[in-house]
Amino acid sequence: MSRKDLANHARFVVSRGSVAVGDVQRVKTLFRDDIEALLAVRKSHAEFEWWATDGSAWGVVHFFQKPNEIDLSWVRPVCQSLKFSGEGYLDESKREEQAELFEIIEPQP
Repeated sequence: MSRKDLANHARFVVSRGSVAVGDVQRVKTLFRDDIEALLAVRKSHAEFEWWATDGSAWGVVHFFQKPNEIDLSWVRPVCQSLKFSGEGYLDESKREEQAELFEIIEPQP
């Protein structure tokens, strides 16, 4: 096992591999300079689990489609368009900065 393979395996173990393999029909992989990812395809949905190649972040995107059968013709382009800039935003970031990134919805009294 190469050092890169070992680092990839360590990232997977740390993230606990949130994609469960129970009813997975197919798995697709994506390897780029910024991210590495698995697309687990099930009958009713798909899960795209990605890792930043530097190990600084990871996430999962879930795809669902009605009438309960996933069509990969729209899922694949979305997955391939995901980019990781390497930037992170601390919890202490200013509310104005967050407002520029997301619409903040205040809870109703």
